[in-house]
Amino acid sequence: MGYLLAACGPPVMGKIHDASGDWHIPLIAVALLAILMACFGACAGRDQEIHS
Repeated sequence: MGYLLAACGPPVMGKIHDASGDWHIPLIAVALLAILMACFGACAGRDQEIHS
């Protein structure tokens, strides 16, 4: 599933670039996704035990 999503990224960003005529929107989208992934990674990497 991850490879499928990764393979779809460049064409989607290219289509967004073609539609807008500028690279600002695709690059902002990539930056926001990177920030979101960093937040999830920080939460996943906490030193915390799970209690049931």
